Amino acid sequence: MSDAPKKLWIDPDLIGGYFGGYMSSSESRDDLDYGVLYHHADTVKALTAERDDLIECVDGMETALQRIEQWASAYPTSVFPEVDSKWLHEAHQTLVASGKNIDRISANVARHSLKGVGDIARGALPTPPKDTP
Repeated sequence: MSDAPKKLWIDPDLIGGYFGGYMSSSESRDDLDYGVLYHHADTVKALTAERDDLIECVDGMETALQRIEQWASAYPTSVFPEVDSKWLHEAHQTLVASGKNIDRISANVARHSLKGVGDIARGALPTPPKDTP
C-alpha cells in the first residue's frame, strides 16, 4: 500500500462550489487531500443539511402549488357555465327584491376561496408569517 496521502474530491456543485476558493489554478481534483476535507467537515455537514432542508421545503411548496392548481380547476365551465353581466344583474335584482345583496354572497365566496388557498400556502411555508389571522 502506498504512503501517499489519500485524495478525495468533492464535486463543488454538490455543495455550492464551497471548495473552489481553496484550490489554486494549478491544483486539480487530485490535489485535494483528506486534511482539507477533515478541516471543513463540519461545514460540509452543515451545508449538506441546509441543502436537504431546502430541497424538502421546495418539495412542500411544489405540493402546495399543485393543490392550489387542482382547486383552481375544481369548477370547470363545462359543468358550471360562465355567467354574463345580464345573468348577474337578474340575480342581483332577485336578491334585492327579497332584501338580500349579491355582494355579500360574492364576498363570502371570495373569503372561502382565499382562506383555502391561504391555508394551503401557510402549510407549505417553513415558518408561519407574522400577523396571520
